[in-house]
Amino acid sequence: MWWQQNACLWLNGQSVHLLKTKRTWYGGVAFRQGHWDYEAKRDPDWMGRETAVQACLPGLLRRYGLAGWHLRLLLGGPGVLWKRLSLGTPDRQEADALIAGAGLVSEEGRAYAFEAACPAKSDGGLYDWTVGAYPKEGVAAICKACHDAGAVIRSIDLLPAFLGRLWPSGTGTLVFQEMPDRQQHRIRLKDGLPLAYEVQAVVPPADLPPFRWLPEGAGAEDWQPARPSPAVRCLMEDCQLTQATAMLAFL
Repeated sequence: MWWQQNACLWLNGQSVHLLKTKRTWYGGVAFRQGHWDYEAKRDPDWMGRETAVQACLPGLLRRYGLAGWHLRLLLGGPGVLWKRLSLGTPDRQEADALIAGAGLVSEEGRAYAFEAACPAKSDGGLYDWTVGAYPKEGVAAICKACHDAGAVIRSIDLLPAFLGRLWPSGTGTLVFQEMPDRQQHRIRLKDGLPLAYEVQAVVPPADLPPFRWLPEGAGAEDWQPARPSPAVRCLMEDCQLTQATAMLAFL
């Protein structure tokens, strides 16, 4: 029987989430399985460095039997750059050329792969662009490791953009952190558009949900659970998945 094998792999430093879905030729789900892996010895930013990717990723791909699978990758962590840049053009190609030519996306001399999107008219004839970037050496090493393992990459996405699509309304701050990971991800959102993203070292709270939301203007004590959508909740219950793993079905 012909199968369509798709896997969503979230590389998040010491944590790795995986959702594998196998479909029949007519599109029905024949198999769905989630995995969560945590190793404290992994560096929080290993995905952005070539040597670390070579040391970590091939073993993960073998462990979860991803040879022959189509992969959608999600990257988060300190290696992600997320910026708002004011440029004098609404044209995507011109914006890319301006950003690359002026070196507007760089950190400590590292080369970054980037994508500019969502231009919005600003003052003085300028346009505010949202730019997401990741170290080129990390992207290239990830692609090579997957190819060598026999997996086919269908897409690579960054965490702020993905979470913005899952929480498309409201202005405020979305936080993600799960035990025992000491990385706390903070995304500033405005109606689904990520305005800023940062990762902080925080001792994980044992009694709080992994996703929390603080509306703009609310007090520091007014954090509330960022609950899953009905579709994500259904997957969590049907397949016994965590919220972080179940939401990968919508990557």
